[in-house]
Amino acid sequence: MKITRLDVAFDDHTGLLNIRQIVNDTQCGMYISKSDYWETVLSSKGSTVQIGSPQSKVLIRIYDKAAERGYSSDVHWVRVEIQLRDDRAVQFTKIPLPIGQAFAGVLLNYLRYIEPAEDANKWRWPMTNYWAALVGAAERISVYQAPGMEYNEERCKRYVVNQAGNAIDACIKMYGIEEFESMIEKRETMKNPKYDLVIQRHKFDALANRVDFYFNGKSNAQQEDEVFYFIPPAIS
Repeated sequence: MKITRLDVAFDDHTGLLNIRQIVNDTQCGMYISKSDYWETVLSSKGSTVQIGSPQSKVLIRIYDKAAERGYSSDVHWVRVEIQLRDDRAVQFTKIPLPIGQAFAGVLLNYLRYIEPAEDANKWRWPMTNYWAALVGAAERISVYQAPGMEYNEERCKRYVVNQAGNAIDACIKMYGIEEFESMIEKRETMKNPKYDLVIQRHKFDALANRVDFYFNGKSNAQQEDEVFYFIPPAIS
């Protein structure tokens, strides 16, 4: 699949975002971004903020859509748009999440507006209330993938079996499978979103296999070894 450009947008009609405040915060450098290019445009067609150069594979644009359309001043319509090109666009389509969650995760990874704090590291400053309300509880999602480095189910399995397999085997023999499962559930390490994506992709593929089996029957050797029962409620 080849995608030269993909635009994914969120439209605010409720007053969540104040375009003037966003313009001011951008000009004052009160944001964190993976791009060092920014620009703001003020015109008769409203205000626009752009993070990322026109040549960037990931560009974020925030603008007054109501003013662009020539609506009256009492109409609130601010659009937040992520423009993705080439491989970044393809990677976005592979995120196994509802489009709203995928949008929020990618947006959070590439841009966040912040409030000043005492911490000397600006990257640790808290998000503004309006940006936190926009992205909600989203986890950061990157659409950059180094060539040949896509993390998938097979790589996860190889790591567990080949690198951690001996330690896992020892723990199971010492504590038993139930206690080992309890230890994993109570682990103190922070969960990594990439594993959630692997799980969701596995579930999606499993469902796709069941649907394919229902409509097409056994079509490959793997399906010969598995039996799936998928009966729609209408004919059950």
